Amino acid sequence: MTAFTEDPRYPSCSEQGRAELEVYLGWIQSANLADTEYAFVAYVMGRAQLKDPRHLFAIWVHQMGQQVDRQVKAQIRRFFMNPSSTVPFNNPQSAGWFDFIPWVYQLATEVPAPIVIPPTFAKVGSSQLPP
Repeated sequence: MTAFTEDPRYPSCSEQGRAELEVYLGWIQSANLADTEYAFVAYVMGRAQLKDPRHLFAIWVHQMGQQVDRQVKAQIRRFFMNPSSTVPFNNPQSAGWFDFIPWVYQLATEVPAPIVIPPTFAKVGSSQLPP
């Protein structure tokens, strides 16, 4: 029995999820990282070669469809866009995320990355003011 089979997420993962869990655990150990939300999101983005967490969120939304309520979407958006480097990720409830990773690989080229356009700012006020 290897160490990754003793992980609390292992029993709840699919076969593909277990393979991802094994690679993830090896990666955080070799990189000397804590098993946190941040490490997981960095791992998924690196493995899928995504440049922006918005793309990861777009893939999740595409996979889930419109069946998710606003509050859950906001929570998942926060998870991907601002993962915590202190919140532990090694609990049984996070096992499903390892089953999600193969979908990320499959949908990374099908679901386009959101286009982010920086805002343009215009001066407002009296036309008497200097430009």
